Amino acid sequence: MSTNKPAQETKSTGYFKASQYGKELFNITIVVAQNHQGTLLLEGIDFTHQNACSVWINPSTPSGEQAFVPDTGTRVILITPTGDHSAFSGTFNAQLDNLNEKYKMRFKLNFHGNNPDIEGELDITGLNPT
Repeated sequence: MSTNKPAQETKSTGYFKASQYGKELFNITIVVAQNHQGTLLLEGIDFTHQNACSVWINPSTPSGEQAFVPDTGTRVILITPTGDHSAFSGTFNAQLDNLNEKYKMRFKLNFHGNNPDIEGELDITGLNPT
């Protein structure tokens, strides 16, 4: 039996959106933030269009514009009906307020799978228990 609702309620609120060449790819309002084995996991899930985006980031990542380098503690994956696409280069700016559970990030990343220059933004408040 399939469902359009998450298995458990989330205490996270906010949005996760992305665009490519000025065209919106998704604007997701079902979001989850949680501490996953010492890494902050930020996700947006769109059950209707079968899209999702997941960001794994070190909670102590400093604010400010920085180069995205895979396998250095930050990982971004787009999940679409055509498959999973991992970011391999670009830039991002994260503002992680762990004390108040407020997480913001903007990015311009290149993804494997012929997905160049995807711009994204997330703003999530509230950390879920793991």
